[in-house]
Amino acid sequence: MEPLGALTLLESLSFSARQFTTQQVAWLRAHLPPSLESEALEPLSRFSPPLTRDLKDLDVLLVGKRKPFLNSVSDRARIRNHVDQFEASVARYRADPTLLPD
Repeated sequence: MEPLGALTLLESLSFSARQFTTQQVAWLRAHLPPSLESEALEPLSRFSPPLTRDLKDLDVLLVGKRKPFLNSVSDRARIRNHVDQFEASVARYRADPTLLPD
């Protein structure tokens, strides 16, 4: 992660939402310039058409290794909690650039 975080002139970045942990992605978001727009650095991905599993439409994927697909309506509280934790982690990494993700 650290070598990626040093690429401050990066114009685009793409990787699988499950390639890194949530904390690693939050750390990377905190260290790359805000002007870099990358869906990979967001706390979640929305997609359409939804994946149907166990009679449930799953249209959100939380960023991070081993994170689940969720339904944007029935899992709203769980999604909000994940986004809030992600944003808090980004703020913490920005406040103390010496912190490294677990």
